[in-house]
Amino acid sequence: MDEKLLKILAKVNYPGMERDIVDFHMIEKAEISSDGEVNILIKNITDQEKFNTIKEQILSLVKEAGLGEKCNVELKKASPPGQAPKPGVKISKLLSNIKHVIAVGSGKGGVGKSTVAVNLAIATAKKGYSVGLLDADILGPSIPTMMGTEDEQPFADEQKKIMPIENHGIKMMSIGYFVEKNMPVIWRGPLVVGALKQFMTDVRWPDLDYLFIDLPPGTGDVQLTLTQEAKIDGVVIVTTPQKVAYIDAIKGIVMFKRLEIPIIGIIENMSYFQCPDTGKKHHIFGKGGGELVSKEYDVPLIGQIPIDGSITEHGDSGHPIVDSLPDSAITKAYMEAVDNLVKGGNDRS
Repeated sequence: MDEKLLKILAKVNYPGMERDIVDFHMIEKAEISSDGEVNILIKNITDQEKFNTIKEQILSLVKEAGLGEKCNVELKKASPPGQAPKPGVKISKLLSNIKHVIAVGSGKGGVGKSTVAVNLAIATAKKGYSVGLLDADILGPSIPTMMGTEDEQPFADEQKKIMPIENHGIKMMSIGYFVEKNMPVIWRGPLVVGALKQFMTDVRWPDLDYLFIDLPPGTGDVQLTLTQEAKIDGVVIVTTPQKVAYIDAIKGIVMFKRLEIPIIGIIENMSYFQCPDTGKKHHIFGKGGGELVSKEYDVPLIGQIPIDGSITEHGDSGHPIVDSLPDSAITKAYMEAVDNLVKGGNDRS
């Protein structure tokens, strides 16, 4: 893809929308040949009038920019809509374009699992990988708030596929984009599982290196559905140092091992507080919980994230700390965790 052309195409909004055709992943090809000919191929449009409108805008902008003597704008013919999977066919085939699907889970709530998932995803993207984030915590979605996308509304393409929301370099989806703000999701298990399946099958996830799935806490229907029907390449378990947390983390480890899902490692969140004046570490919630579980259950401890009020502050404002404070000790801890995660994930692939 030619970067100059992409910048021009980013000025072309999809008719009737405020988002551009680059953001909606409608560009199949954007090239300038050696003889100065511009060739652009548009995809995911079935309405000829809308394509004609887009084409006119592109031709005008390319001419205005003086790029190429001739400009060809063509529409890629849409393939027939795919059929629903037959009984017994795993949904994992629908995620085949994603190299690594990583679930982030915890045995109990209150350990900062979603905060870890968000910052882990951003840290992975900063390593140069293409990354997505699926908020599977249907009853308590928090990803839109932490990613600063609370007011976003998903868009469906011409094939009725939902386009992911994007911010901080992450493609994401959450039930939070579909329910009224501050309204609780009061659903029974089957509805929750149905929503999760829809996010796996009806969202047009692009080619990604990593898709992180933020699981609800515990060991219930969502976890079972994912492991039975989706392609899960590994799990990261989040815990805190105190006993009440790592006992529940063990339950998660045992469950995933029984389901034969690889456990990439443990992240010990709120591991310690480092005094800014002296640099001394204070273990507010105890010490050694993550290491204890790691040794007893032969699971790597891939990260220890310090506790700091700025983590909550940045998450609440929609600017996760890994993105806002790239040189902080917290960000460095997440970067190290990603290095260990990538190594662990590749060792299992």
